[in-house]
Order: sequence, then structure tokens, then C-alpha cells
Amino acid sequence: MNSLKILIVIFFISLSLVTFSSGNLIEDVCRTSSNFKICIDSLRADLKSFFVDKKDLVHILLQ
Repeated sequence: MNSLKILIVIFFISLSLVTFSSGNLIEDVCRTSSNFKICIDSLRADLKSFFVDKKDLVHILLQ
């Protein structure tokens, strides 16, 4: 039972790290846009944007 709890904790920590690092990538991409707020709001509204690279973020914005 303890090992299950440890695995669950590790899973949520790794998930939060992925989300945090993707959030920084979204901000980096949006800093180059002409409207930072619209860019951030648009990318954060699309769940795919948290799991893609810079090129795919631009593709999501162009859709």
C-alpha cells in the first residue's frame, strides 16, 4: 500500500513539472507576439499546447 502512495505522489509531481515547464514555453512564445495576453489566453485554452514544442505552439496559434 505504501508503494502505491509513493507512485501516486511521483506521478503528480512529474505531471506538475511538465505543466510548469510547458507554461514557460507558452510564455516564451507569446513574448514574441504582438498581443501577449491574447496569445497566452489562446494557448492556455487549448490543452494540447501544454504537451507540444515551440513549432507546434505556433501551429496551434495559426489554427
